[in-house]
Amino acid sequence: DEWDYLFFPHVFLRASSVEQADVPRYPSLYDKATALPAAEAPDQEPLVTRRLDGVTLAQVVGALKASGAGCVLERFFGDFSAPSDFNCTGWREEPRMPGTEVCGMRYLRPLPTDVPGVVRQLVSIPETTKVTTVLRMRATSEEAMLLLQSVAHDAPLGENFRMQEVLRLQPQDGGVLMTKWADVVWVQALAWHMLPVGRFIESRSIEGMRESTDKFVVALAAAAAAELA
Repeated sequence: DEWDYLFFPHVFLRASSVEQADVPRYPSLYDKATALPAAEAPDQEPLVTRRLDGVTLAQVVGALKASGAGCVLERFFGDFSAPSDFNCTGWREEPRMPGTEVCGMRYLRPLPTDVPGVVRQLVSIPETTKVTTVLRMRATSEEAMLLLQSVAHDAPLGENFRMQEVLRLQPQDGGVLMTKWADVVWVQALAWHMLPVGRFIESRSIEGMRESTDKFVVALAAAAAAELA
């Protein structure tokens, strides 16, 4: 699919170290997801921690793996970012990293309007942006790790960075403890005069990933509780 190739640079779609096959010219969402790094906890302070009460880790993992209309990922993104044209591939096993599964999503979402004047002088900001989000999950009986990377293609400097979230889910006293890390990963360097825009992107992205946590917990806890039915 040519549109995705143009907006998702080849450098991010690394060939597997196990099998050095050529990356498809127009890689699919699944191809993008297989390029993700391992889902591991970063060696840094987490952004937030939350508890999901009254559910088990198995129920939480089952809720995350559910696909189709109304799945937990679609409900979360619908509540938090008001997307349109939401499409999800569903989860698939990923042989490059045994024991993990990957999926991908595409959607349109609005961009913020409260942007500082210095930033607006340097870049134009559309009302909406196309977004690609890819995920990798590794789950055992002791913990589940979930890695997400998102690209806001039409946002200012959107192709230069990835919004990355890592979630660790662990059983804890009649519930599940969720620990979340967040980062902005720059894949292309910025010209010096664009550094104010870069700082704004980092600040707003981290703020957004922090603010999204509670809505994600609500959606995930509800979906996990439904696994009992």
